[in-house]
Amino acid sequence: MRKISYSSLEQDVKVPRFFYSDCAITNLDRLDFNGDEFSARVDGGKIERLVMDNNIFHYLMGLGANTKARILFYDPGFKKPLTIAGVDDISTKHKIIRNASLSSLYKLAFRPLVSGVLAWFAAWALMIIPVLYLYGATPHKGVTMLETLTIQIGAVVGLLFLAHSTWVTMKISRSSSWALGKISPYTKKEDIKPTTPKHKAFEKPAPELVD
Repeated sequence: MRKISYSSLEQDVKVPRFFYSDCAITNLDRLDFNGDEFSARVDGGKIERLVMDNNIFHYLMGLGANTKARILFYDPGFKKPLTIAGVDDISTKHKIIRNASLSSLYKLAFRPLVSGVLAWFAAWALMIIPVLYLYGATPHKGVTMLETLTIQIGAVVGLLFLAHSTWVTMKISRSSSWALGKISPYTKKEDIKPTTPKHKAFEKPAPELVD
């Protein structure tokens, strides 16, 4: 029986948020049936959460299976999983495939709109009681002020999401200028330690039968 132990992540290694690494990704396993998160092995290390779209997944399971390629990685931060932004051919440096979900209409338009509406609603829910309490004698003034303030909060949040999505899309479009980075801080190494085999007690051979 073999005992497997995992080493800790390399926390002191600084890695850029947009980087590439020439590596082979194997043992892909989808964590959720309809999701875009996978576990995988990258150059001998195990990564428990790796995000990619279906196009990249099918490529890594098909033409790019067990083949070293130039993988473009994007680290979203905020404890979100590492994302594959694209895959390039090392020999020809030809752009093979890109993660379309990072620059989709949902990221650029729908998500900022939904975020702004949710921020507006949350601001209303959190501030309506304090504002009406302060403007008890003239509640209509409090409601007017609250409407203006919550609309501004929703607009700012939506614009921040839109700006961030646009920034990510522009960085991915300029992937040729990305720096080389290390994938090891995102992986866990498996140290395989074989156990000492147990020796069976010495047994005398059975006597031969003589006719």
